[in-house]
Amino acid sequence: MIMMRFMAILILLITSCSQRQPLGMKDHTFGRKGKHIVWLQVAGLEPEHFSLLKLKNDDAEEVTPVEKMNCFGSLWSYNLFELRPDAAKGFLSQILGSQKITGKCEDFDRRTVWSFFENAGYQVGVYEGPEVGKHSLNNFLSCKGDFRPLKNSFLWLQRPAKGEVQTFHYQENTGLDQPGVYYDKSCQQGACIIPLQTNVKEMWKAFIAKNAKTFFTARIFSIDKKIDKKRTSELVEDLTELEDLIEFFQKEAEKQSILLVVSSSGAKGFELPRAGYKWAQFLKKGRHVNYRKTRLQSPLYAFGEGAENFCGIYEEARVLERFIWMPEQKLFNLTF
Repeated sequence: MIMMRFMAILILLITSCSQRQPLGMKDHTFGRKGKHIVWLQVAGLEPEHFSLLKLKNDDAEEVTPVEKMNCFGSLWSYNLFELRPDAAKGFLSQILGSQKITGKCEDFDRRTVWSFFENAGYQVGVYEGPEVGKHSLNNFLSCKGDFRPLKNSFLWLQRPAKGEVQTFHYQENTGLDQPGVYYDKSCQQGACIIPLQTNVKEMWKAFIAKNAKTFFTARIFSIDKKIDKKRTSELVEDLTELEDLIEFFQKEAEKQSILLVVSSSGAKGFELPRAGYKWAQFLKKGRHVNYRKTRLQSPLYAFGEGAENFCGIYEEARVLERFIWMPEQKLFNLTF
């Protein structure tokens, strides 16, 4: 009898920690924190952009990677100083959990989301695509104060090295031993041989092979740039690569403990043509489309363990707390 009571209590404790229930008509385990966090920051991304891929698919009923996401969030894009700030400032708001964003060192008067995970035993790595440019987090590494960003983290920059600096190359398995800033060895005179999606996949695989718990962030600004320049065919290529990345991490999440978050900032919408000749001209040359101002809301998608935290409508500054919130315990868990 005592043994039966003990077993009943043990089962109750186990099931109370994590419960498997439907989320968005999909089976989902609640109350878990992924051992590997993947955060794709995609500047300018807007939900309708994925229609460029959906509408050209031969199989109209095929479920796309974005449609497979567990949770959808919508982020209010404003801070204390600006309505519709640019994507770089919006991402700073998400990283710092703050509305007091100027894009300067003074923003870092508080901890980043990554520092909470570092305290919990996660190794942090940030990968920046070539279009991030002047908005690189590398600009803030020299900031003085108690909360220095990425102090104990890896920062991989997909751009040519200048002078004597550390470099990374996934085929050589370099840039993974000691935290620091690394430049892409495959980039020469402004051109990078290895595509962003390949680098992100391979560096992530090598990163988690060396660390039991990781928080990997990829900052992608190419879509934002292609919209500004109205390069539609290149935009479709970038969206295809993004969708490929999302699908890759979703498949990895089926095999191991992963939370995938894809967030935008400075979402840029446009009104697509209806059909026929205008649609063909839009795809080829970006014609017959009405481009609109930056949206007041930007999308966020989440998949895997902990995805339930990201459903709903909230401010960009509330993204940080959703990474560390444990709904079953109704508290911000900084020890997980």
